[in-house]
Amino acid sequence: MRASALAVVLLGCGVGSERGALPRVAPVAPPPPSPTASVGVPPETPSAEAPRLSLHLEPLDVPSPPSPGLRVEIVQPVSGGKLEALGASSTEVRVASNGLPEGAAVLIALDGQRPRRVPSSGKLTLADLNPPGVPLASGPHTLLAVAVDGSGRAFRETNGAEKAFAVTDFVVGEGGGPAAFSARLAGL
Repeated sequence: MRASALAVVLLGCGVGSERGALPRVAPVAPPPPSPTASVGVPPETPSAEAPRLSLHLEPLDVPSPPSPGLRVEIVQPVSGGKLEALGASSTEVRVASNGLPEGAAVLIALDGQRPRRVPSSGKLTLADLNPPGVPLASGPHTLLAVAVDGSGRAFRETNGAEKAFAVTDFVVGEGGGPAAFSARLAGL
């Protein structure tokens, strides 16, 4: 037997230890069986005194305000248009709106991202609608403009002459076209 193996055996047996034999460790008791593992034991039933929790949900019916004479239109970029990849981020976004009541605003979002309020100056670029530091990607994009009241609720259209929202699709760089927009959905 080698000397190192003999030392391990001797230390494991407590030989050469000043205290003598090592203390014995009591075996750990196995965990109690789970109720589902026991055969023939019925599952616990709640007592008659336990309170019952009931939940009732009702839809919140908050009507959106009407929009008499309201029109929102995305003038630029042109729907179905193509923008050169170089400089596309600096492309001006122009939204025309008529009939906005006092306190109302137009929100605009690019590709379903966080909507921005269209400033009264009307100066807004595609870079303003993209997250800071993120370049405008090549390919198809969607702009959605929606008129909202002072509390942020979208106006509803009450007749065919009104248009409380506008959607414009455009392409940056090569590719895209009408087929690229067929499955796209934008929302605020």
